[in-house]
Amino acid sequence: MPHPPDTPTLPLAAPSAPRYAARLAWGAARAAADWLRSWAPPLRLRDPGAGQPRRVAFLSFVEWDGAARQRPHHLARRMPESWRVAYISALRIHHAARSGRFAASPSGLPSLRPATPLAFPFERRSALAQSLNDRLVYAAAARALGGFRPAAVVVNSPALARPALALEPRVLIYDLMDEMTSGPGVPARYARAEALLFERADWVFTGTASLLDARRGRHPRMEFLQGGCDFEHFAQGRKERAPFGLRAMAGPVVGFFGALNDRLDGALLARLAAEPAWRLALVGPRYPGCPSLPPNAFAPGGCPYERLPDALAAFDAAIVPYRADGPTRYVNPVKTLEYLAGGKPVVSTALPDVERLLGQAVWIARDAGEFIHCIREALAGGEPVRRRIEQGRAMARARSWDAPAARLAEAIEIVWREKGMGV
Repeated sequence: MPHPPDTPTLPLAAPSAPRYAARLAWGAARAAADWLRSWAPPLRLRDPGAGQPRRVAFLSFVEWDGAARQRPHHLARRMPESWRVAYISALRIHHAARSGRFAASPSGLPSLRPATPLAFPFERRSALAQSLNDRLVYAAAARALGGFRPAAVVVNSPALARPALALEPRVLIYDLMDEMTSGPGVPARYARAEALLFERADWVFTGTASLLDARRGRHPRMEFLQGGCDFEHFAQGRKERAPFGLRAMAGPVVGFFGALNDRLDGALLARLAAEPAWRLALVGPRYPGCPSLPPNAFAPGGCPYERLPDALAAFDAAIVPYRADGPTRYVNPVKTLEYLAGGKPVVSTALPDVERLLGQAVWIARDAGEFIHCIREALAGGEPVRRRIEQGRAMARARSWDAPAARLAEAIEIVWREKGMGV
């Protein structure tokens, strides 16, 4: 998923322009009020006394209450129960109605506290907006931590470097999950901020093998922390429960779920939608930078994480139609494993990580013609397709999120011991 959009845009199911303008004004007022409150205590964090639980903060560009559940969500939810975990992710002002500032702890996870402060737009274009948002994120984190200095901070974006460092954590982890220092509209200060994170971090993890290769040698403790899959969740989908009328769609359904953003290859989608042999379904919220979607593609909008398995069950083949150039070439979409867990044949563009790690189970296509050929082969069925699907399911089953979460917790504890904090 990309960095949260800086520029408010009308959603697909948009309210009237006056209502939308009013929502923006209300959001701006709330963000301004939050910013003024950010100067109130507790801004100077105090060290926890003896007997206090370890406090760990996740500073993330991925919204807590977004449509999907992604890498930072899975990692934060699986930290040791004895830790007090705060998850801080800002919402832009046009999402003011969704901001809870301090959301309720997820069911069954009383030690995890999400915080969703509102933030000003245009932070990529404006260093002033970035500074204001840094203050808002810091203040939200300070309150979510109860005013105590965190024992560790896990940060996954250079845009969050300043509040992460201002919290003065005993341990700093940089989880480099996406390429965020290059590409259209990315300010030069992001590369400088990432350089600072490499300098100050105790440990660096990358979300893909490609990112590890690209950053190799920049930190003495850097490793690829391979993502996982909530296998049981995605394996239990049922077509008869599929949302949005997906179960009633005629003909084979070639489907995608996830954020509709600038990672998508618009020309490829147009070619796929033009094929009469299937229907193209694109399930997910639309973000700025998303290419024009084919008018005959079925695009119902976002789907809650709880309903994704049923949406997936209605697909006859699942696709990863991402561009394989620019920053996108470094991604390793979690959805690929989720598709495989659902028992679907999967066709992907030639993303290096997908080809390297899942190429035995996924059809890899290097151009639109090959992509269409691979879909036809996947839909044809037969013993070779069945074997590939079963191999994919086995790969997904073996890749629980428990292992990467345990490795992250282990790295934090190693640094704690090295700094004389024990565990």
